[in-house]
Amino acid sequence: MFYYLIPVEIKPRKSIDGYNLEFINISLGLMAAVTIVAYIMYTLSTDARQSIGNENIYLTTVFVILGMLRYLQITMVENKSGAPAKMLWQDRFLQLTLLGWMVTYYFFIYIER
Repeated sequence: MFYYLIPVEIKPRKSIDGYNLEFINISLGLMAAVTIVAYIMYTLSTDARQSIGNENIYLTTVFVILGMLRYLQITMVENKSGAPAKMLWQDRFLQLTLLGWMVTYYFFIYIER
């Protein structure tokens, strides 16, 4: 018995049938902007500064912005989208940005009070 491979047009799932790449890129940029603004608002809120015990926690925002911009660069410029966790394991800049954020956040919470 022989089976012949017949080229078949790959159809996307029905749930993503109404989207195109331009819409997804715009949505990704919009969500990145919303995430950055939400994080800035969190770090500037009185409740967060009081619970953390440090007025300078807003300085960690730099790492969030750098991480988001790098993620957008990988996705939109280099066209290497995929699982974000996989990107994190493969991209040295994202790793250093995350490490910088963790060290800075730890410093503001536990060392500089």
